Amino acid sequence: MGELLRQGGLSINPGHLLAAVIWAATVLGLVSFLALVFSGAGSSLGMFFGLLLLFGIALTVGVLAVAGIARDRRMRLLESQLPDALEVIQSALKAGQPFLAALTLSSNEVAQPLRNELRRTADEIRYGGDVQTAFWRLAERTGLSDFRYLATGVAASLESGTSLVKLLADAAQIIRSREVLRNKVRSLSSESELSARMMMLMPVLFVGGISLLNPGYYSDYVSDAGFLRIAVLFFGLYVIGAIWLRMIVKNGVRGI
Repeated sequence: MGELLRQGGLSINPGHLLAAVIWAATVLGLVSFLALVFSGAGSSLGMFFGLLLLFGIALTVGVLAVAGIARDRRMRLLESQLPDALEVIQSALKAGQPFLAALTLSSNEVAQPLRNELRRTADEIRYGGDVQTAFWRLAERTGLSDFRYLATGVAASLESGTSLVKLLADAAQIIRSREVLRNKVRSLSSESELSARMMMLMPVLFVGGISLLNPGYYSDYVSDAGFLRIAVLFFGLYVIGAIWLRMIVKNGVRGI
């Protein structure tokens, strides 16, 4: 959870977020349970814990989905900004500036979110950190493999004395080519992603349509403990299926 929030650029304490999810699930479960009690649908303890579990799973999935969307969006921004940052470093090195000064200049030229990441990396090097270690930490913070390749190449170039300018130029070209390929894969996989979303939306539309057309259809079953257990099991399988479909669709793009 902490890594997901960090890579998504969300400055939220995971412990505080977990406490908020538990608190919200408890409140929603208690309110729903009291509503069922006053409506005469039942008042069993199993129903109460079933509602708590149901809302807990729903809120957890919602939080993970929002954090995942934020992470994917931020990673795409970083991937698109990295080639421009490398070209700025390359130009500064050609002008005779040292690597740290070139990195600092690049951090001032690029936009967010890469600006803060490069500034943090430059500060680590400025205060005595190793170049490769600083770039490895950058890769861990962002979750991008491009930074790992860049860290290895920069460290090898600085140690062996090979042309860092050529390495950065080649790296920028490769990253741009990979970004073009990713965009093509995303466009080709958009149909599969739409199909997956429709598959996950169908049960919601089915249950919602029945509840709208016949509001009393499910009222006779809500008080049944067996029905609640089946509903919780169904919701759990639904969440697993949603995560599975998302992994199938997204992993092809991330693997490039």
